[in-house]
Amino acid sequence: MYKVSRYNIIENIEDGFLIYNTFSGCFLFVDNNRKNKIVDFLKNPESNIDFETLNNFLEAGFIIRKNFDEIAELKKIYLNSKKNKDSLSIVVLASESCNFNCPYCFIKEKRGFNMKSFVYKSILNLIKKDIKRLRNLKIQIFGGEPLLNHRSNILFLKRLNNMIKNYNINKEVVIITNGYALNLKVFKEYLNEGCNNFQITLDGYPEIHNSLRYTQTDKNTFKRIWNNINEIKKLDKNFKMTLRVNFPKLDKNKMKEFINFLSKNFYKDERFQLYFRQIVDYRKDIKNFNICSKEDGIKNQFEYSLVYYKKAGIDKNKIAEYFMPKPISKWCDAASDNHYIIGADGLIFKCDVEIGSEEFSCGQLKDNGEVEIYSKTYHQKYSPYNRKKCKNCILLPICQGGCAYSYKNTGKCFYTEDFIRKIMRDFHYNFNN
Repeated sequence: MYKVSRYNIIENIEDGFLIYNTFSGCFLFVDNNRKNKIVDFLKNPESNIDFETLNNFLEAGFIIRKNFDEIAELKKIYLNSKKNKDSLSIVVLASESCNFNCPYCFIKEKRGFNMKSFVYKSILNLIKKDIKRLRNLKIQIFGGEPLLNHRSNILFLKRLNNMIKNYNINKEVVIITNGYALNLKVFKEYLNEGCNNFQITLDGYPEIHNSLRYTQTDKNTFKRIWNNINEIKKLDKNFKMTLRVNFPKLDKNKMKEFINFLSKNFYKDERFQLYFRQIVDYRKDIKNFNICSKEDGIKNQFEYSLVYYKKAGIDKNKIAEYFMPKPISKWCDAASDNHYIIGADGLIFKCDVEIGSEEFSCGQLKDNGEVEIYSKTYHQKYSPYNRKKCKNCILLPICQGGCAYSYKNTGKCFYTEDFIRKIMRDFHYNFNN
């Protein structure tokens, strides 16, 4: 009748054991008083157990019905996500210029122009073409630096809102910006057009940030960006602002002091979320500063997250959602048929790491909204269900094969089971006690 999930990771600790199910994302601490009882139950899930425990373990996915095929269900989720025809995801490269010149920027070549008005119109035609079947529409306005084409963005959003107002479409608009030009007036204009999701990037503490992210005339961009964020924070409005904090190899004590500063500023303000990412040398030409190894970068990423969550006044249950890896349908949108990164001249890309170079373009957006695809990219051909190693991996639900670009270039996985066990322990000892 029941069997144990193949996706349980069990970690024995001094005061009991931890169990984390990668398929459901559920995480549980079992103390020593119940340890033997639960261990016996997991060895034989058809043994007698109280109804409450049975029901809780079923809901959490630690045990499952005997006829439930977890791999088949994962594959179904993956394929449905790739082929979903009632959803459309568009990244609008509003400007392929930038007011910054970050030395690690993953864009291989900035082509140096703003999106043409006819391309905005073509994007609207692309949406209009499928408007009757669309249920979910995600627009990410990106670059370069998208706010260099602010007025055109606002006009595009006004026309988009007018076009879809009579349809039952769940619309999400995200602005991904360096934050330098996102003053209060500009922010309000986007809010008024239904854009309430923003991402701003900081490169560590001010000293490091200003050494990496500067303009020709301003070597203290942190000050202006931070002032913009503080003015926005004073607004009595609902929105979501994600701060992506990049880090090279740096002074970890100074970084933790900076994280404490951030946690005090955003204490219990759930409109603001932070996440940490190591700087990666995608172009293989970083010379003037040091970056972390991939392994150290991932460890630091979770270590910095831990410091922030402990100080930011976030509810413990929500911390578990943020901190522990979640089950996903696919690693990123590049694998989806209905995902397009549209260049400022209408060229189509699949992966944001490859934008800016025409050699990586996979198609062209026509004036009438038709998409001409030259050929399927390796992102679309890539599947973890064609690889025995992935299908047998206990981490499959939280990576779904991982990043196709990374696998193509390094052959390495993002997560390891040892690392997941480490963050299970870290979470328990920092938040369960």
